[in-house]
Amino acid sequence: MGVKKRPMKINAGILDGLAARRPLPLTPEQLADLYMPPRTLGATEKDQLAMDAELKAVGFHSLLSHAVGLGMGMEEIAPQFLGYPYLAGLSQNALIRAGVTTVAEEMTKRWVEVKRLGKAQVDANGDGEDDKVKALSTALEDFGIQGLFNEAAQKCDFDGGCLIYIDTGETDDAVLGKELFLDGSILKGKVKRFTLVEAVNLYPGHYNATDPLAPDYFTPDSWLVLGKRIHKSRFLYFAPSKLPMLLRPAYNFFGLPAAQQALDYVAHFTKTREAAQRLLTKFSLTVFKSNVMSTILSGGGTSVLDMRMAYLAQHRDNDAILLIDKDAEDVIKLETPLAGVTDVVRQSLEFVAAIFRIPFVKFLGISPGGLNATGEADLRNFYDHVGSKQEKILRRPLNRVLDILQFHLFGAVDPEIKAEFVPLADEDDAQKATTLKTEADRDAVYLDRGVLDPGEVRRKLSDDPASGYGFINPEMVPEGPEGEGPEGQGGGEGAAPEDPDPGAGAPAEDEFWEARR
Repeated sequence: MGVKKRPMKINAGILDGLAARRPLPLTPEQLADLYMPPRTLGATEKDQLAMDAELKAVGFHSLLSHAVGLGMGMEEIAPQFLGYPYLAGLSQNALIRAGVTTVAEEMTKRWVEVKRLGKAQVDANGDGEDDKVKALSTALEDFGIQGLFNEAAQKCDFDGGCLIYIDTGETDDAVLGKELFLDGSILKGKVKRFTLVEAVNLYPGHYNATDPLAPDYFTPDSWLVLGKRIHKSRFLYFAPSKLPMLLRPAYNFFGLPAAQQALDYVAHFTKTREAAQRLLTKFSLTVFKSNVMSTILSGGGTSVLDMRMAYLAQHRDNDAILLIDKDAEDVIKLETPLAGVTDVVRQSLEFVAAIFRIPFVKFLGISPGGLNATGEADLRNFYDHVGSKQEKILRRPLNRVLDILQFHLFGAVDPEIKAEFVPLADEDDAQKATTLKTEADRDAVYLDRGVLDPGEVRRKLSDDPASGYGFINPEMVPEGPEGEGPEGQGGGEGAAPEDPDPGAGAPAEDEFWEARR
């Protein structure tokens, strides 16, 4: 026999406080309607397949019920998920779109470099490139992974997240509902394409809400894509960051959209800009003092005043002469100071850029002001932020794509092959020169200590395109300066004593350098 649950009770003080800030008092039912997240546990298959439009009718709260129903300015009272229709509308806002696309473009613009960390290079055709690394780089391009990840990064900030479906050609619903094992016998030659699925078309399947110690706690085991249940392993999952546990169902188990975070700041900038625009049209006011108003206020007509105002407007010009009655009329001009108005508008726009963590020079193409301001520090901070987002949002899906493509191409995963994000910013000429000088000093120390020989250093310079010596033949080691030994070491303190017979060591030295050639 089950234990009867007590109904939820809300403190009267909380209700009174909320009611004082709302046009209508809140009842416990209204609070539940506002905050209760959508549920999947315990729902029938029919209810789950009904999607948002019918969930409320069967006792469940849809994602659309979390849309803004309280109006602008109530976010601090009742923060909530805006809903995908509202977020889709925000994606058309120019400022929000500029912030989202700028970050997404930087996250994927330079993309990744596939490289082998070990030395076991496989070069069957003798072109000097690792065959597997070259094949993986080509596959990433053929499947359009860079473009998909760019779109996924945008969806994270527009909608809070998305999924990318791994299409292996399976069409059986029973198979799609089962886990996709990463195995060469299953995936070799089977990957057809990768397809982005927007969050509005997704509904979470069952999730564990009873055991916080389990790895699947508040994590859906599958996703319903317009009614078709597909196991989570057949998707790449993208979300900016995990929300607190109680909010995850309300946000469809994705993250907090940057568009929703920036909405309040964009709205305040819009209001500020419109207020400044109205001020520009009304900052100057001409006041015409006349005794005609006494006649109008006593019930007389306005024909005389209209004629007088038309005369004033007709002759209101810098080159005109305005005649007025010196005793009964007067003209004065009132002007509203505009100093500081642009600073207020600019500051409200800076808050929008700050929410996206984008410097002004990158967000709007406006150079920073101030003495010796270059914006270089802002750009470095921005690139650090973008690099952090790459690791948090794209790293796990990227590693999974690399494994899947290796199973697809080779039937097995080579653990020495990795994909690294290309650095977002290049060093300037001074930094490059300093780096090369530091590396040269390091190599000279290794040569002096006998850790390296000249041939190894030449090979390093030849293989490094940034060294400027890629044209040299690493096998052609030049002879050392006169007086130096076979290891390139000169005389001086610590040098070996001179041979009493100068010619005794010459043949050995000649053989040494001849071998180095």
